[in-house]
Amino acid sequence: MSVYTLSNKSRQREIQKLQQSKTAKNKYKDYNNHAGNDDISNILVDLDSDTNAERSDEFAKMLVGSMQRNNIITLRNPKRDAGLAVLKSPTMPSVLIEAAYMSNKYDIINLRSSVWRKRFAKALSGAVVSYFNKHPLGQ
Repeated sequence: MSVYTLSNKSRQREIQKLQQSKTAKNKYKDYNNHAGNDDISNILVDLDSDTNAERSDEFAKMLVGSMQRNNIITLRNPKRDAGLAVLKSPTMPSVLIEAAYMSNKYDIINLRSSVWRKRFAKALSGAVVSYFNKHPLGQ
């Protein structure tokens, strides 16, 4: 098992795209009306992105810890980062979980095991509950 978050290099590229888009201008239009330019919305996009990167990283660490406590074997360095498309929203915390590899015969055995799948689901749901207890929706 491993878990990926968006790499810093990819996050910076996505921030630049977002700052140039109408989405950021519309989201922060009330602030821009006061400033008369896009400087404030660009700063707010940066702040949002920083917060979401921190929360993605925090959840990834919670997830790895939960997996290890539930005896799910992780890679030696299970917390990784990449520029994967599914992680490219700088406005929403996100992670990608690799539970197993279809090319690994032991992983196939685990995936076929209802006991392993229940343990994996327990570890995953435990991390999700812990995260949302700390960061309730809407806050």
